[in-house]
Amino acid sequence: MRVLILYFSGTGNTDYVAKYLQRKLAILSVDSDLGSIENILPEESTEFDLLIIGFPIYAGAPPVFFQQYLNLLPNVNQKGIFVFCTRAMFAGHAINDVYEQLGRKGYIPLDYKIIGMPGSDGLPFVSESSKYVQKALNKDYSDIKEINEFAERIAYVIGEINRGKTVAAMRRRAPRGIPLLNTIFQLLWDFGYKFAEKKIKTGFWADEKCVQCGLCVRQCPSKNISLINGSVTFNTRCYMCMRCINQCPEEAIQIGKGTVNKFRWKGPTGYFRPESKEFFEKKYPEDNRPRKAGRV
Repeated sequence: MRVLILYFSGTGNTDYVAKYLQRKLAILSVDSDLGSIENILPEESTEFDLLIIGFPIYAGAPPVFFQQYLNLLPNVNQKGIFVFCTRAMFAGHAINDVYEQLGRKGYIPLDYKIIGMPGSDGLPFVSESSKYVQKALNKDYSDIKEINEFAERIAYVIGEINRGKTVAAMRRRAPRGIPLLNTIFQLLWDFGYKFAEKKIKTGFWADEKCVQCGLCVRQCPSKNISLINGSVTFNTRCYMCMRCINQCPEEAIQIGKGTVNKFRWKGPTGYFRPESKEFFEKKYPEDNRPRKAGRV
C-alpha cells in the first residue's frame, strides 16, 4: 500500500509533525512518501492508495487556500484518508470540514488527530525573554504522545486493510462535541480573527535591515511579495501564514511597529526552510511544474 503524507506548513509546525509522523510510521514498518501541497500537483495523489492530510488551523478552520487545494483533488472510489491538524488554541470544526469536503469526493475518513503547537501567528509580537516564547523554545518536541498514538492507529488500520478488511469497515467519524457551544466559539473566533486579519494584512513592511535577498518573494505561497527597484512590496493576496516575517534572515519584515525587535519562529527545530512554488493555477507551465512526491 502506497501512503502519502500531504500537508501545508506556513512556519514549520505542521512540517515538523508530518516528518515526525513519517519517522514513527517507518519504525512501525509503514513506508510513506512526504510532500507539501506547494510541491505536489493534486492529480499526483492518485498514485497513492492512502492519504494522510495535514494542515494548520487558521481562525478555527482549515486555511481557505488549503480547502481550495483539496477541491482540486480528483474524485476517488472509497480511498482512505487520515487527517491531522496543528493548532495553538481552538480547532473548531476543522476536522469535520475536511472530512465532509473529502467525503464528497469519495474519500473514507479513517481517523484524525489534533496536535497542540506554539502559536506562530502570535510569537513575532512578543520578546524572546517572554514566558510565552520560552515555553515554546523549551518544549520537548522529541517525543509527542499524540503523534505516537496517531502513528500506531495508522499502522493498525493499514494492517487490517492488508489482512482483508475494507476501507469502509475501518471508517471513524470525527466527534462534533457540543454543536451550540462550538458554534458560539467559532463566531467569536471569526470576529476576532477578521479584525486582526485586516490590521495584519495591511501592516507588512520591510525596514532598513532588508538586503533585497528575495527570499520572501521565493517563499511566499501566495506570491504576494514583489521586489521592485530594490524595494519589497506587499500586495493584497496574503494568506496570513506568517512565513515571510518568521523566515526573513535579517528580521527586516515587520507588521506595523508591533514586531520590531521581537521574536521569530522557524519551527520546533529552528531549521524550517520551505521551498514554495506557485499553486492553485488551473494550468501549470512545464517550466514551473511542481516536483513529484519523494521521501524527505
